[in-house]
Amino acid sequence: MRSARPRPCCNPATLTQWLADRNEPHGYTCDALAAIERRLDEALADEHLGPMLGTEIALLLGQVLIATIDGARWTVWPNEHPVIRIGHTDLDVTEISDTYLYRHGEAPTTIVNQYRFTDGK
Repeated sequence: MRSARPRPCCNPATLTQWLADRNEPHGYTCDALAAIERRLDEALADEHLGPMLGTEIALLLGQVLIATIDGARWTVWPNEHPVIRIGHTDLDVTEISDTYLYRHGEAPTTIVNQYRFTDGK
């Protein structure tokens, strides 16, 4: 597993602090993603975190992908939308997060495991 320093604009600081305040894993790991999945209802109901949860989960998912998958990196589409590039695949972590939260999509840990075991191929 490689270590990655997040760009300041790509740092899910509010979510990682929220997890830390609850003695949950809060680094750029699958354990932190699993913690937010477990506490999702509580996070959504949180007055401060709830309104920004989709963006915070997207940022955390992106950072976990970068930290765990060789060659994964942030890139920006021509419309200035940030995505994670793994091999020849661009993952729209914002769409993944929104789909998870609001349309019962795949959990972020499932996405990480899918790409961790295929290396984006």
